[in-house]
Amino acid sequence: EAPQEPAAGPSKPAKGKKKKGDDGDQAEKPAAKARGRAKRKKGDEDAPPEGDVEAPEDGSGKAASAAEAAAMAASLALSLAHEHSAPPASDSNQHRPPSKKARVDTGRPGDSGAAEDVADKEVLWRVNYQQFIRVFRHARCLEMLVGKFNALAANMVKAILARTAPYERSTNDPATATFQLNDLVKDIVPVLADEKKTATPAAAAAGGSGAGGSAGSKGKVEEKEARLKLEQYLNLLVNDKARLASRVGETATAFTLNLQRMVEMVRMNAVHSIVSERFGPPAARILHLLLSRKHLEDKQVADLAMIPIKETRTLLHQLLHHRFVNLQEVSKSSVRDPKSTFYLWSVDLKQVYDRIQEHVYMAMLNLRKRLAHEIAQGIGDADQEHQRIVSARVDRLEATLLHLDDTLLLFTLF
Repeated sequence: EAPQEPAAGPSKPAKGKKKKGDDGDQAEKPAAKARGRAKRKKGDEDAPPEGDVEAPEDGSGKAASAAEAAAMAASLALSLAHEHSAPPASDSNQHRPPSKKARVDTGRPGDSGAAEDVADKEVLWRVNYQQFIRVFRHARCLEMLVGKFNALAANMVKAILARTAPYERSTNDPATATFQLNDLVKDIVPVLADEKKTATPAAAAAGGSGAGGSAGSKGKVEEKEARLKLEQYLNLLVNDKARLASRVGETATAFTLNLQRMVEMVRMNAVHSIVSERFGPPAARILHLLLSRKHLEDKQVADLAMIPIKETRTLLHQLLHHRFVNLQEVSKSSVRDPKSTFYLWSVDLKQVYDRIQEHVYMAMLNLRKRLAHEIAQGIGDADQEHQRIVSARVDRLEATLLHLDDTLLLFTLF
């Protein structure tokens, strides 16, 4: 029988069957890979020198060997970089001297025993400016209390501030932390003892002759006396018009000191002194009167301050020119008529404080210019007498600068 002719068009091989040529290529590739793996294994075992390793015969073997070479080079580079950048820990520890430790007190209340161990090279020191400002603020308040009451009241407040100062969180806290009357009795005993030492000799002798009995009974008597004195002065501060102290809660033994009101009294004393020196005591009296009465006419000011009306108007306009007082016009009708208008004088404390700061800054600038001029004159001068005169002038100028700096501190940071 004649064979059947194949159908037109290219014939596809049956599924699962491959061409003869393809079978040879597919068989050669696994063989080449096997030969490459065998050669690499043999090279690892025998470790022949470089250049003796035979290259794989096919392209896949070449790619595998190139990838392995790149990986080995990258690993070697990383290890070399690590060795150069960071020395071994054992070597650094051998050459490093033992670090000294310092005990650093945190300074917080309740942490007096807690300390931190810090290496010497990490300890840095700086000036605690906030603490300096607190100390200056307390000192100005105590000076005010000495003038307003007496030295004993100031010493008692000083003992209270020593107990509550660690709890202040800023340089201008409005009030101290709450304290108990009984907790301060032992702190007041030495204050009263110092007060008795500075008393008149007759009173000190009478107090010494009356003291007797055992040490325990004497200590109880001193504590009882200290408690009575402390309670007396605290009630004095609470009942004062300025309310320099306040009771806390329903109990009668818990108190707090109003620091901000003390500072306001210190500022008012400074304002009174500045106005009195610049415009005279009558002007300071007018300013104090306006602060207490809020709004007054010029005739009322003259009557209450007991100053002639002509001088009162002159002083009021001088204070108005320097922005220490304000003038407000209040018309009786919608039509502005000077005859039917009230002219009320008043004081804005914030404006007064700002104006004083401006005056202080200008005065400090002039003093520094004058100080630089005096120092330049004294440099290179061989005359001893002239140098002594210049030195005395420089000392006075520096003292005045310190006084102005104290005034500026009062009106800016307190």
